[in-house]
Amino acid sequence: KMIGFLWIIIAVCLIAILFYKLNDGNQRKYIAISDNRVEADASSKALQLSNSYTFSTSEINSVDIQLTHESLYISKSADDKVYVELYTSVQNTPKVNIINNILKIESEKMKIHFGIFSNHKVIVKLPENIELSDFDADVTSGSVHIDDLNLEQADIKSASGSIHLNNCKFIFADLKSQSGSVNIQNCNIDELEAKSSSGGIKATG
Repeated sequence: KMIGFLWIIIAVCLIAILFYKLNDGNQRKYIAISDNRVEADASSKALQLSNSYTFSTSEINSVDIQLTHESLYISKSADDKVYVELYTSVQNTPKVNIINNILKIESEKMKIHFGIFSNHKVIVKLPENIELSDFDADVTSGSVHIDDLNLEQADIKSASGSIHLNNCKFIFADLKSQSGSVNIQNCNIDELEAKSSSGGIKATG
């Protein structure tokens, strides 16, 4: 009886996720990053900025991002500051701290995520000439989008989302996706390691 009950719960959860994906695909055509804001078309759900942070580049020499249910967007800032913008629910806002010159962004993994059907996002804007010894990003159930980033090395993982790189320059990049694709466009990468368990890998330019 217990096994049967568990199967019923799993089936209900899968059906709920299926309806959400179908509904979300119809409502939202695209969400893109511009220099200073998130743009969405008229049919998109409005994204609410729950919190924002501004840091000096002198405070940061590496970045460590660990997200559970948010998608990650990295883009170039318009000045010499580092910006972090959180588009999440108030109950599940990731922690943003600087510890030993490391910018740490971490989801509240132990909290129950009531906003599972929301489009939660974390946006990080970095100056063009920022010098980082390391850039690590690990996302569990979201995608990773990186534009106009110039770094020595990057380690990027996504468990159930795709990884998208555009107009980036890395000396070394390690990109891994479990159930999503890896897409690289117009990038200059000296040494690249890209893996995907159940998605394609595409590099152009």
